[in-house]
Amino acid sequence: MATFNLFKTIVVVLFCISLISPCSANNTTTQPRFSDIIIFGDSIVGAGNNNYINTLFKGNNPPYGENYHCHSATGRFSNGKIVPGFLASYLGIKDMVPSFLEPNLSNDELRTGVNVAI
Repeated sequence: MATFNLFKTIVVVLFCISLISPCSANNTTTQPRFSDIIIFGDSIVGAGNNNYINTLFKGNNPPYGENYHCHSATGRFSNGKIVPGFLASYLGIKDMVPSFLEPNLSNDELRTGVNVAI
């Protein structure tokens, strides 16, 4: 029974990916199909919003961030890029989705999407 549920999940995920993949390899336009991305969720997709609130659990110390481009902890509970960053890169929106509570966000960052997960 669990194998069948896993198979159904894989089929649904592959179907969803096929919906967002490019329709043609010969497409010469470079405009992204999506203009922005907003992430909701918990610490699995969180981009460091917990660094700006009063909490005991923070991802701003080693080993978090070891494999990230800046090689330092960023508040993500990961040692590198998280799923929203990969998704935003794949969709051609941006390389990294910043946390909403980051104090130095530009208007461009807000327009193209932020991560509100904690």
